[in-house]
Amino acid sequence: MTQTVALAKLRGVLDEVSALFWTDAILYYYLDAGQTQVIQTLLRIEEITRKTDKKFRHPDLVPLITAADIVFVSTTVGYALPTYWLRTLSVEATYASVPANGGTQVWATEITLEELGHRRANTYSIPTTSDPVYWIATIPTTGKAISFFPTPNYSATVTGGHKYYKIPTAVGSGQVFTLKEHLHEACVEYALFMAFEQDGETQQAQLHLQNFLGMIK
Repeated sequence: MTQTVALAKLRGVLDEVSALFWTDAILYYYLDAGQTQVIQTLLRIEEITRKTDKKFRHPDLVPLITAADIVFVSTTVGYALPTYWLRTLSVEATYASVPANGGTQVWATEITLEELGHRRANTYSIPTTSDPVYWIATIPTTGKAISFFPTPNYSATVTGGHKYYKIPTAVGSGQVFTLKEHLHEACVEYALFMAFEQDGETQQAQLHLQNFLGMIK
């Protein structure tokens, strides 16, 4: 479903085909809020499930998975988080001093902005190239970045990889939802919840909120 079609569905329920009261900008904002709420709800489900199944990835979040090369430029010692980065799934870096395993380290520990500070990859008192420490920090030249100690190779060349969930682009005319097809209606339902809530029609708003929650599993 394109986001233009979603807007038309939204207007159909609101019984306002043309923008007499609800402007396109406002309704796209509501649809975007619905998209964000879908993702936040799926992430909570994933987090709860991963407490008992560490390998679980919610299938509805798969379209958000993105892989990017890690590039250290000039004298920076951290990898700048990509635009629309939401949550790190894994990080890989290559070290100048080649450890016994071939020089590449892979960590599956998830890092979020709410978990600032050191994220230890080992139990040793002194980090090494085979057991590094990594964290999210603010670097003056790059802003928020994943940093490592010891420092990996850094130059204008690729030194590793980064897999992460991305934040979809904001909802707008003519675009296609990043999320899977069955979640597009959920975005519409949440937008209807916001519209009716704003209009003071609490009963109608709660009905659409319940519809929304029933679509997210």
